[in-house]
Parts: sequence; C-alpha cells; structure tokens
Amino acid sequence: MLLMHMVKRSPKPVCLWCEHHEDFLLELEGDTFHAYQVKTRRPPLSAWDLNNEDFTKAIGKFIALDQKYPDKIVKCYFVSNHPFLDSEDVRRITLCPKKCIDTVSSSPTFEDLSSEWQARIATLSEKVGFDSQALMRIFSKLKLVEGPPLNGFDAVIALDSVGKHPSCRNFNQRRLISLRDELMHLIAKASSISYESESMAWQVVGGEGKDAARLAGKRIIPLRVESLLAEDKSEAFRFSPIGSALAETKSSGLSVLEKKLTRGGLEGQIEVMRRRTLSAERHLLVLANGPIQDPVQLVDQLDAVVHGVCNDERLIASEGGAKPFGPKMYAGVVSELRKKAREEKDLVFGQPPEFLMGVAGLLTEACKVWWSPEFDILESA
Repeated sequence: MLLMHMVKRSPKPVCLWCEHHEDFLLELEGDTFHAYQVKTRRPPLSAWDLNNEDFTKAIGKFIALDQKYPDKIVKCYFVSNHPFLDSEDVRRITLCPKKCIDTVSSSPTFEDLSSEWQARIATLSEKVGFDSQALMRIFSKLKLVEGPPLNGFDAVIALDSVGKHPSCRNFNQRRLISLRDELMHLIAKASSISYESESMAWQVVGGEGKDAARLAGKRIIPLRVESLLAEDKSEAFRFSPIGSALAETKSSGLSVLEKKLTRGGLEGQIEVMRRRTLSAERHLLVLANGPIQDPVQLVDQLDAVVHGVCNDERLIASEGGAKPFGPKMYAGVVSELRKKAREEKDLVFGQPPEFLMGVAGLLTEACKVWWSPEFDILESA
C-alpha cells in the first residue's frame, strides 16, 4: 500500500526505508520523514485504546525518534488491521485514540486541556516515560490508519491497493497477483538487511552516510516500483516474505513439518523448508489462476513427480543403515528435483527446483512424505 502511494504522490518521495528506526520511514524532499509503525491484532481482541501496552510503546518510540532528530519527523502513522476505540461513553471517551488526537490538536498547551484530558495525558506520560509536552507534540503529528483485515489481506492488496493504480487498471487478476508478490518481495528483501551498529542505524535521519552500500539496500526508490508496473512478464517463483514472521508468531508447539524434519535429523533445514512450503502454496494458487487449461492436472502431475522422487530417495537412504536417514534422503531429493527441473522441464511444467522442494514440503505436511520411519504425529518430535 505504501509503495503504491509512493508512486502516486506528488511530488514523489525520495524513497521508502524498510525496517529502519521504525517499520517504515518515508523520506521526503528537504531531508524530512514520515514514520510508520504497523501492528496487527486478531479478533476477538479489543479495539486499540490508550491503555493498550503495544500502542503506548509505539507512541514512546515515535517520541524518542522525534526528540533524537527534532523537526525531521513531519508525521507519524500508526497502521493496523484492527479498529480503534471510538466511544461517546463519558467513562471511556478519554481512552479513544482519535478523540485524543483531535483534542490535543485543538489545545496549544497542557493547561488548555480539560481536567479529564489532563489526567489522561498525565497517565500516558508516565507510561511512555516522556513529559506531557513531548507527548502532545507527537499526538499533534499522529495519524491513525485502519488497513484491511488479515482474512483476505492478500486479495485486498492485489485488487485494491495495486489494481486501482492507473497503470494497473487493465491488468487481469493473474497479473495483479504477480505484481503484488513482486512488491512484497522488494519490501522483504530491504527489511531483511541488518546494520552493524546503533550509530549506523541512525545515519539516515541524521543526514549522514546515505551512500553507505549496506544502508542503501534498505531503501526502495519510486523508480524501482514504476519499473515493476511497466514490466510485462510471467509469474516468478518467490520465497514468501512472511516465513520468518510466522515462525516467530506461532502460538505454541511444533508444526507437522517441524516434527517430521526434526525426527529425520533435519533441524537445520526447518526454516528454509518452511519458507519454500509457504511460497509453493502461494505459487500454486497463482499458476492455477493462470492460463493452464487443467489446473487439477497440473497439481496432480507435480504431486506425482515430487512424491515419486521422495519415495525413491527415502528407500535408497533407509537401506544404507544411516540413522537418522533424513540428511541422505534430503540430499537425494534436492539432487533429483534439480535434475527434473533442468532436464525434464515439460514433466514439471518448467518450474524451478526451489518450487519443487516447496511441493515436497506440502506433501510432508499432508503426511504423504516422511523423512524418517513413520511415527504418531500427535506425539512430540
């Protein structure tokens, strides 16, 4: 959404910085910035209010950035898929983020606030660890944005955020999905780059070291997005940018994939296989919505090819006497699927070996492929 907004905005921003100080920093001309924090919540959690710890922490981060670099941060955006509390109940009205913004914006000083709002600002100041003046300064810059819900998020991004851009109005659904994935890949790639020290982290907003190669990789310029909009190409297989995030936010326990890879002695392959599996699932949906005459045949064919390779390599590896035999099986599967992708392209619809390994992950989750002797999947690995 931010990338599409960036290319529509006039004058165009300099660039978008990803996972740098804040979740996103939109750099404007004149060495000024818009700061973004993105937070997700799932129902039935209550709406965001001024007592919420994650919300107050976000406000504290905005204040810290604003004080570190005064007059650099023009606006602060708190973006969420979840609604914000809006109530006329006198007992709850001072908990409403939007009403707080409106009240502060119309009150030049703390003394101009009503006693109820003075009490609320004082409480918030204590929570965030900054004085009331700093808090009111940020609320005067704060914008609340309610984005699409998690359920159907990908479709909304493809059809609304991307599809409504003037350059994309004639794109079919297949092209919009592909473009959405390319844009998400840009953000994931930029966000994944780390910096070596806190001093390096603050260089951009401080106006120094902008040409540092490592930092430059964390930014996306409007021209890069515009070039993607102008391209006309078929779908490329991309690793899912949410693999690591999902790993961190799992509720508890091991997934089927993790249990089976762990039992097979493949703990070191769990993360890459998780991402391949997520990406393969998404890519299969893209292929099925494309020009393929019989999507069911495509899925059945890929299932049969990958399943056959996995079963053959499992038999070979298990007969060698190695325990666990997962590593030997894994190496064999990788080798054979690379060979299929290179020498038997028609058999696998021209798909790359990374995608075929993702299909192996899907078959593992479906309990068609085992990397060890079979076991009760409900027990711990």
